[in-house]
This record gives sequence, structure tokens and C-alpha cells, in this order.
Amino acid sequence: MAHTEIQPSPRENMLYPEDYAALVAAFEAQGHTVELSTQEEFRSGAPTSDEVIDIIIKIGGVGAGLTFAATVVGQVRSHLPSRDRKRKGVIYLDRGERHEFEISDDSNSS
Repeated sequence: MAHTEIQPSPRENMLYPEDYAALVAAFEAQGHTVELSTQEEFRSGAPTSDEVIDIIIKIGGVGAGLTFAATVVGQVRSHLPSRDRKRKGVIYLDRGERHEFEISDDSNSS
């Protein structure tokens, strides 16, 4: 099974801890090893990018390919409900691939 590391931003982790706990539980129920840790806050000087990443997910191990990444995005969207602003996630695969996604799937929002 894949090993998944979920890193919400400090803001996300503070505002929605129950949502992240449910997301971790969902992956663990499917037999995946999951680690939940908060991203480090950038504190010195101006940010290097205007881009805010609300959740970083690192996937490794057996079955850690694009198919599993698509499943992860579906799980994230179902456990992290839409909020008042657009939220962005990034998935990193073992091979070094980086895939960005919107947490809120516009086709499912009301």
C-alpha cells in the first residue's frame, strides 16, 4: 500500500482539524499508512511566491502513481468541504512529479 504524508498549511490545520482527522481516518481505513504534519510557516522576509498551498500531499510506496493520486484528490474533496475562498493542493509522487489541484471541485459546489 501507499504511504501518504498530508501537510495542511498552519491556517488549514488550525481552522479545520476535524476535517483533516477524518481524511486521515479514511485513508487508514483503506489500509494506507498516513502521516499528518503541518507545513512549516515561512517567517523570514517576504514570501518567495504569491502562491498559497493549502495542503501538500506526498505519496510514496507501492501503487503511488497517477491513479492513486486521482483517488487522493477525490478523498480530499469529499473530506475538506468548500470554503469561502479557493484552496489549492499539491501532490508530489515518489518519482518527483508535482500535480496541482483545486480542493473545491467546481462541478460539485453549490
